[in-house]
Amino acid sequence: MGFALYGPHMLFAVGCLDVPHKDAAGSITGFWGLFSYVGAAMAGVPVIMVKNSWAWSGVYIYALIAILLTTLSLALLSRLHRL
Repeated sequence: MGFALYGPHMLFAVGCLDVPHKDAAGSITGFWGLFSYVGAAMAGVPVIMVKNSWAWSGVYIYALIAILLTTLSLALLSRLHRL
């Protein structure tokens, strides 16, 4: 389970470090961490708002809608990729 979560995380970090000049590696790592943590914190805000308004059943419906939209988007993108 940890590899499935940490593997993509590290690959993205290596990709961010590979692009800039070697003198900017520390700055890039700092900005990458900042945006990662801010994004993770902001991702929880809509879930909390749904939970406060519609309890946990609303959160499950919200997650189901997100899963369906993601599946639809991936299906459309894979169809475009084949063209």
